Amino acid sequence: MDNDGNAQREPLEFPKGLSTLGKQGVNADTLKVGDEITVTMNPPLTPRSGIGNLKTLKRKSDGFEWSDRKSKGH
Repeated sequence: MDNDGNAQREPLEFPKGLSTLGKQGVNADTLKVGDEITVTMNPPLTPRSGIGNLKTLKRKSDGFEWSDRKSKGH
């Protein structure tokens, strides 16, 4: 949400790609259109790309959480 309470769309990249996510149990069915999620991200490495690097993801409805730390063995 922005400061006015409007939903935002932001392009994000998952660290280490889809194969790492699959090993962590994240797949095409993990998130659905309309899921309310909260993310933290690092800003884009190149501002022109506008694509941030995803750090954490949390889904409110069931408490699902994902973190890039999991991909590093923490």
